[in-house]
Amino acid sequence: MSTGNFPERLARHGPPPIGRFDWYWEPAGEKQMVDSHAQCVRNPTGRGEGRHRRTVGNRHATAGVTQATTRAAYNGRPQTPLPTPMSQKQWIAGINAVAAAIEHDADNVREVLIEAGGKNPRLTEIEGSARRFGIDVRRVNQQALSGVAGSLRHQGVVARYAAAKTWGEDELEGLVKAAEGRALILLLDGVQDPHNFGACLRSAAAAGVTAVIIPKDKSVQVNATVRKTSAGAADSVAVVPVTNLARTMRDLQQLGVWLYGLAGEAEGSLYSVDLRGNVGLVLGGEGDGLRRLTRENCDQLVNIPMPGADGGSGVESLNVSVAAGVTLFEAVRQRVTG
Repeated sequence: MSTGNFPERLARHGPPPIGRFDWYWEPAGEKQMVDSHAQCVRNPTGRGEGRHRRTVGNRHATAGVTQATTRAAYNGRPQTPLPTPMSQKQWIAGINAVAAAIEHDADNVREVLIEAGGKNPRLTEIEGSARRFGIDVRRVNQQALSGVAGSLRHQGVVARYAAAKTWGEDELEGLVKAAEGRALILLLDGVQDPHNFGACLRSAAAAGVTAVIIPKDKSVQVNATVRKTSAGAADSVAVVPVTNLARTMRDLQQLGVWLYGLAGEAEGSLYSVDLRGNVGLVLGGEGDGLRRLTRENCDQLVNIPMPGADGGSGVESLNVSVAAGVTLFEAVRQRVTG
């Protein structure tokens, strides 16, 4: 198939529809054809005179392709690189979210993009606040903002937020061994609320945990809300997202870590187990608690005694962040006194 003169064809017919083979030209990093439905191709090596590439919808035929964020006409000049999309989890969108990030965590805000010609006076306030903190501010068109924000409502502003450091699964063994027999690990099975997760991280940091393990799927990840709620703990605690929590639990057991899962119906009490060695404390999410495979891979299930639950108080369980604090500091108490 011949592509012909792509710039002229684009000018005559417009961009190809989604789902069709989309052909475009990459002239060795000097010019880019950008379309909101196709893909923006970068040449990181700078070698070669340009080449054809093909995409089908959002599936890439070659590596080195990033999603386009706006439609730009070919004009023979280099295009300003556009930010990566929200899927990278490094962007926050919306007036309140961006304003809160600048106010409470300006050190981690890298750049603010504001809609050129935006009429909302709060956009001007955000721009002034960002500049006072020395944060780069750029005025961009609405299409660029929409491309970055994706399905989120951006209200004329997005901010690039520095991603918190996360640890790889292959680093867990080193973290456990470095604890020299006193590893304290918090495993959270499907916590969804970022405020709960942030509170758990804050308790974990205060208790001096070795690591906090979370699933990569069906669980909140470290984001701006988590970092704000954690009061900085998200940047000081080793957070380890894992692909398969049950498999990771088995790996920890092979390293000599005893895993205790919290379950309201368990017969054993938290206060009856020894938490002084290599220990992993496993807590479930807000709704369903521990999943079946997670339960099965615990060495023992325990409960937090709640006398009020038997006294007709109507309280049958604790919030996951409260339960995490209680459990972690029981381990701390035993280690300090024992």
